[in-house]
Amino acid sequence: MPYIIQQATGTNPPLVSECCWGEAVEVNFGAMTSCIALVQQSADAASSIRVIHLALISEDGTPVFDPDSNVLGQIGDIMGLQGDLRACIGCIDFWQASSSVEVQEFFYALIEQLQIGTLLQLPDGPLRARWGNDTIQYALQGSGWVDIPY
Repeated sequence: MPYIIQQATGTNPPLVSECCWGEAVEVNFGAMTSCIALVQQSADAASSIRVIHLALISEDGTPVFDPDSNVLGQIGDIMGLQGDLRACIGCIDFWQASSSVEVQEFFYALIEQLQIGTLLQLPDGPLRARWGNDTIQYALQGSGWVDIPY
């Protein structure tokens, strides 16, 4: 089975769990443990964000770098290059310092493909993101909203 990024549906704010993407004014990622989130201002609506919650492996055990899954192609289709204020947040060090060369190569190819200039290391735990104060903000469990520095 390939690694497939599916659109999150349902609740408001939507729960964008592992291997999912969503678009809303505010999103809930749930627990982020070794995952990263790609966030950008939506090209379709200036006051919303589009996000992807990336895990190292899918539920069936397929790695994110699986060539047959073409995860970079899926991400390009979802995010495009039209969005502004683009960032990668979450457990970035886990991906950069991975013992797997394939994970490291995938991560750097992803950052280059999406032209991401902002990498924000965050601790494990529940994470939310939203559009507020004319920028993208994040909140960790028990904390207030913080602007992502661009």
